[in-house]
Amino acid sequence: MIAAGGSGASELPSVPDDAAARKFIQLTKGQPPWPRLVRAADQVGGGDALDLGCGAGRDTEHLLNRGFTVTAVDSSAWAGAALSQMPHQARLDFIQSRIEDFQPMTYDLINAQYALPFICSDLFKGCVARLIAALRPKAVLAANFFGPHDEWNVAGDHRTFVTRAEVEAMLTDLELMELSEEDKDGETAFGTTKHWHVYHVIARRTA
Repeated sequence: MIAAGGSGASELPSVPDDAAARKFIQLTKGQPPWPRLVRAADQVGGGDALDLGCGAGRDTEHLLNRGFTVTAVDSSAWAGAALSQMPHQARLDFIQSRIEDFQPMTYDLINAQYALPFICSDLFKGCVARLIAALRPKAVLAANFFGPHDEWNVAGDHRTFVTRAEVEAMLTDLELMELSEEDKDGETAFGTTKHWHVYHVIARRTA
């Protein structure tokens, strides 16, 4: 199901949309799911999943194929168009929304791959707190956060960058199953080179 401005069937939206978002969807469509999401889904097994910043649906499709019921959220209507072509539509709900504006229900799995750092710093901690509160008992969060060494961490940038200690503090009520750090040069989805500083997390609510 497509909600809040999404596209139906397989057609692309007729309304203007961000050109960069459209290109990102085109470049990443059909890519395999992120390994962290696969491991998190294995931990949970099934149930209700939230995929934030779903993009072309690389993780959404994996969750659907695993039998999850998925709420997929993205600010771009192009994401809705991509997801409308996937199987298992009866278990898929796409909502076109910024993460900052989205009000979550409760879930067995919350996935946010390269999504949360794009929330502005004024709203960041509140959004993360809402997501943690939306985890059911034994539910799992798979997410990542940009660190201070990231190339995009320059004056005036709208993204949010945090230290390892800040990541641990935000997730203090969860059991940290994985916390790894990537601090190296790599490529963006657009094929350009940048220095990435990213904390990758899988965490579980214990009660």
